[in-house]
Amino acid sequence: MIGTTLSHYRILEPLGAGGMGEVYRAHDLHLDRDVAVKVILRGSPSDSTARERFRREAHVLSRLSHPGVATIFDFDTQDGVDFLVMEYVPGGTSNRSYRRVHSTSRSSLESVRRSATPLRMRTGGDSSIAT
Repeated sequence: MIGTTLSHYRILEPLGAGGMGEVYRAHDLHLDRDVAVKVILRGSPSDSTARERFRREAHVLSRLSHPGVATIFDFDTQDGVDFLVMEYVPGGTSNRSYRRVHSTSRSSLESVRRSATPLRMRTGGDSSIAT
């Protein structure tokens, strides 16, 4: 797919893949901006079911407006390839972001616990901070 063009979106690099499709960073040639393009995987036994689910996903996501959800720009089919075009958010996958936030939260909690230890000793071990 790299180097090909779907509609007016030039596919630049892979970003990830899941059970239903592959996601690529692409460039919108009309608006001169990078976007993410999700392409449905072909060849599954229930191709028509997957295509319908993909279409529903596009419709549902297009109605959402939330800072934690990428904005949907387009949904189309070209040469039998269904694709969804959405806002490109640089910085890795949501899974990596979750792990980074989760790790930071854990280390923050450990810092609070370490700071609370001297306080517990000073107050005779009575503390409202759960360990």
